Amino acid sequence: MPSNAQLPPAHEIMARVFDTPDKVRQLARCCSVSDNHAYKWLRGGESGASSDLDRLCKVIFLASTFGADGMKGAGLLVDYVREFYVSLVELGAEPYHCEHERVVDSTEILREAAEAVEALSLSKPTPEAVKELVELRDAAEAAITRLCAGGAVNAAPAAP
Repeated sequence: MPSNAQLPPAHEIMARVFDTPDKVRQLARCCSVSDNHAYKWLRGGESGASSDLDRLCKVIFLASTFGADGMKGAGLLVDYVREFYVSLVELGAEPYHCEHERVVDSTEILREAAEAVEALSLSKPTPEAVKELVELRDAAEAAITRLCAGGAVNAAPAAP
C-alpha cells in the first residue's frame, strides 16, 4: 500500500461510521459475517481483521500495479464506487424550491471558487489548496444534484 497517503487506518473510518451496536449488527448482516467479526473490523492491530474497506483499498492498489493500464483500471474501480455514492445522493436530493435557494448556492459556489483560486495561486501545492478545490467541487456537485432532482435540467431545451 502507498506510504505517501495521509489517510487514517481503515478500521478508524469504519469505527466512526459504525458507531453503535445496531449499526454494527446491520453491517454484519449486510456482509454476511458474525457480529463478532464485524466488531473485529473496527479494531486495529493484532485484535483486528481486514475489513472490506481494507480489501477494497488493496484491490485498487493491486490494479494500479498492472503496467501502463494499471492506473486506468484503478481509476475505473474508484469511479464505480464514487458513482454508486453519487447515485445514492441523487436519490435523496431535494430540488430547489425557489430562486432564493439557487442564489444562496450560487453565492456559496462563488465563495468556494474564490478560496480555491487564492489557495491555488500560492507558490507551491499545499494541503489547503487541495482542501479548497475539493470544497469547490463538492459545492458544485451538490448544486448539480439539486438541479437534476428538480427535473429542470432534463426539461430544458438542448443547446444549439
